[in-house]
Formats: sequence, structure tokens, C-alpha cells
Amino acid sequence: MKNITIIFFSILSQCLFAQIDEKRQQEIQNLWNNSDKYILRDAVSSMRYAKQASLLSERYGDSFNKAKSYLILGKSLLSIDMYSESLFYLDKGLKEPATANHHILKVLFKEFKGDNYGKMGLPEQEFNEYSDILSFVPKDEKNHEYQRMISRTYARMSANLGGRKEYDKADKYINKAIKIQEKFSNSEGEIYNIYMIKGDICLKRKVYDSAYYFFNKSYNLVRKDIEYEYMSLKLFGDYYRAIGNKSKAISFYQQALDDIKKTKIDDASNKAELYKNLSQLSGETGDSVKKSYYSELYQKEYEKLQNKNNKDIQFAVKSILNQEKQEKKLLKKHNSTTVLSILGVFSIFSAIFYFQFSKMRRKKKELKIRFEEIVKELEENNLEIAGHSLSGKDADFEISFKTNTKLISDETEKDLLSKLMSFEKGTAFTEKGFTQSHLATILETNTKYLNYILKVHRNKSFNDYVNGLKINFIVDKIYKHPEHLNYKISYLSEISGFSSQSRFTHIFKQEQGMSPSEFISQLSQKQNKNTNN
Repeated sequence: MKNITIIFFSILSQCLFAQIDEKRQQEIQNLWNNSDKYILRDAVSSMRYAKQASLLSERYGDSFNKAKSYLILGKSLLSIDMYSESLFYLDKGLKEPATANHHILKVLFKEFKGDNYGKMGLPEQEFNEYSDILSFVPKDEKNHEYQRMISRTYARMSANLGGRKEYDKADKYINKAIKIQEKFSNSEGEIYNIYMIKGDICLKRKVYDSAYYFFNKSYNLVRKDIEYEYMSLKLFGDYYRAIGNKSKAISFYQQALDDIKKTKIDDASNKAELYKNLSQLSGETGDSVKKSYYSELYQKEYEKLQNKNNKDIQFAVKSILNQEKQEKKLLKKHNSTTVLSILGVFSIFSAIFYFQFSKMRRKKKELKIRFEEIVKELEENNLEIAGHSLSGKDADFEISFKTNTKLISDETEKDLLSKLMSFEKGTAFTEKGFTQSHLATILETNTKYLNYILKVHRNKSFNDYVNGLKINFIVDKIYKHPEHLNYKISYLSEISGFSSQSRFTHIFKQEQGMSPSEFISQLSQKQNKNTNN
């Protein structure tokens, strides 16, 4: 009992801790999901969720969760141009032990650091971050994940060099990126961006046919991802503007704006550039009304862009500080809830364990009593068949005389009962498909008389009577021949004449008060005990 209790509480504690860990992980995962959902539409809300995730991860002390939370927080802060704050969390994440041996996580940190430097106007530092990625990612050509990271890094290096007008070097890196990605059939999720960069480089080099070719390849992939379609539409606008087709350029710029509005993406920078382009093109085509209209929209978006940082930074920092102040309250509340949850679950498990243990003890006791009864009957060679003793001949006749309704004569009844007793000593009833007609033939009577005899002298229907004989037969067999203890239940069922193992088990339990396996187990224990003694 002591060992069982120790094992039980050990398993229970493991289950409880596993439940708590799963709940914690789900809580953090939900915050990550919310942060990612808002990143393109409401960067401040995205940052708030990311900050909550980082606080919870720090509380639980999970290095991987902390690193991932810092990554998402750094990404969110970058989206609202809080560069120094973003770099702080990215560097913090890079120092986490979980990041050191996790290439994918480490690459993401480096990529966002590069993005930070790029937006801060430090292209050389940006390029160095990308170069550093190539120094630690394994050059395993069979590993798709590593190859994707290398390809993505080449693409970023190309974009960086293109921004610095080093087009030859940029073209070299983007070609490497394309070569890697096109090896894999499931690279649609990233190659559209690589084709965009390639097309943009071709456009800046004035290789217009190639620019259109790659823009088109990119668009055929990116249109599946509705949130980024406006970028491809804008590039098509740039292409048509470069080749002098102003009407098509205007059309694509307008489509890009419509897509931004439809998807509710907070991209003030691209909106401002689109309004500016539309205003200039409208002026070039002589449409002064639209030129003025788009110029006003551009000014509003530009002012919003200029005021955005101060407003958002103040709000975001205030939000972060408030969260820091509330951390102790949240921790206290969370710990109380956790303790109550543990106690509640522990109480439930304890009650279930006590109930099941008591039930098992009671059943074990009942099985033992019933087993002893069966053994006693076997030892006395007085097995009950259909409720009556095989040796109770005189009693049967006494019942007959009291209940005979003169359906058959006393002499016929006596003769049938004698034949029935002889039948019970045999094994004909174990034949599969044994029917009333078979028994009536053996007794040399009809089914009407047979049912009468069974009802009066055995107090059972034909099916119950034969099933009882079969079970008594196999019980006697198992008891007298120990080798049957090692036989499968399916075999015991078959030699008893039952149509299926499940039917055999059901009838056995119904007749003997325990299952065949329980009876075999009890008998094995008894025999082992006798052998040891």
C-alpha cells in the first residue's frame, strides 16, 4: 500500500506539473499570436502583447520562451521605429542560452538587428549582421531549413547593396538566393520576395524586360498572400513609370492603395510614397485636380509619419512602465490561482484514487469469496446446473409431482428426466450451433415436452440451460486440468462451444460472478500457494 501511494502521488505530481507547464506555454503562445496578428495593423498593441509575453517568460525562467518573446518584442519595437529599444531586446535575446544552439532563432535575431541598422541609416552595420549569419549557419545542402536561411540572407545582402547602388554585387547575391530557393518545390513563401528584389535591381539597371519578368513571377506567388499584394502592385507601378506608361503606373499605384485600405495595414511610409507618386504623375498628365488631391493626402500622411514616432513612443513606453509596475500584483494573483488550482486538482485526484482503491479492494474481496464458493462446489463434485444438483434425482421427482399439469404422463416425465441427466454428463452441448431440436432428438421427444421439462426441473429456458452447462463444463475442465490455465480465453471459448469470445466472457461472468480471466487468476494463485506450502 505504501509503495502504491508513493507511485500514485509521483504520477499525480508529474501530471500536475505537466498541466501547469502546458497552461503556461499556452498563455505565452496566445500573447505571441496576438502580437503577430497586430504587427501590421497596430504596432503599439503588438508591442504590448509582446511585452506581456516577455514578462511571463521571465517569471517562469524558460530560456527559449524568453528568447522568442524578446525577438517578438524587438520586432514590434522596430515597427514603431524605436530602434535603440528594439536593439536592446534583440541583444538580450542573443545572450539567452537557448539562442546559442538554435540556428533559426539566432538568424532571426540577426536579421532584425540588420533591419534596425538599415532603418537607422547604417547600411554597413546592416550588411555586417547578414555576413555574420553566413559564418554560423551550417552549409548543409540537404537541409532545406538551413538553405532557406542562407538564401534569405543573400537576398537581404543584395537589397542592402542595391540601396547603395552597388548593382553588380547586388545582382551576384540575389542570383545565389534564387539558385538555392528554386531547388525546393515548397519555397513559395519566401521566393516571391527574392523575385521582387531581383526585379527591382533589374529596374534600377534599366533592364526592363527582366524587371517585368521577375515582378510578374513574384506577383503570381504573392497574390496568394493578400497582406503583401500591395508591394507587388507598387513595383508594377514603378516599372510602368520607368518605361513611360504613366496611365498604367497610376492604375497600379491606385490598386496598391486600395489593397492597403482593404487589408487595414498600418504602412504610413508606403502610403506617403504612393500619394507622392500619384500626385507627380497626375501633374505630368495634366490632371491638376488629382494632383492637388493626392498632394494633400501625401502631406497628411507625411505629417502623420513625422508625428507618429513621438506619439507612439510615449504611449508605448508608458504602457511598458505600467506593465512593470503591475508585475508584482500579477505575480501574486497568478501564484494564488496556481496554488488553488493545484490543491483543487490534487483533491479531485485524491478522491478518485480513494474511490477506485476502495472499489478495487471490495471487488477483490468479493471475487475471493465467490471463488471459494466455486471451488467448494467443485471439490464436493456438486456443480449446480441450471439451478439444480446433478445428484438431486429424488428432489426432481418431488417437484414433478407437485407441479405436473398432466401435460405428459408421470412415466414419460420420469423417462425424459433420466435421459436429460445422462445428457448433462456428456459433452454434446459443446457442439457449435447446438439447438433445441438437437436436444429433443437426443431425448427422443419433441420441443414442447423438452421446454416443459426444462422449465419444471431446471427452471430455465433452453438457451440459459445450455449456456450454464457449457460454463460448468469449462470450469470443471480448468479446475481438474491445470494446463488449461495457460490457454487463451479464445481457445477456452471455442472448446466450450460459444460463437465468440465476448459471448463466452459475458455468460461466464453471468453464471459464475466473475470473468474467465479473474477465475484463472484466482485459481493460479491458489495452486501456486499450495505448491509453495
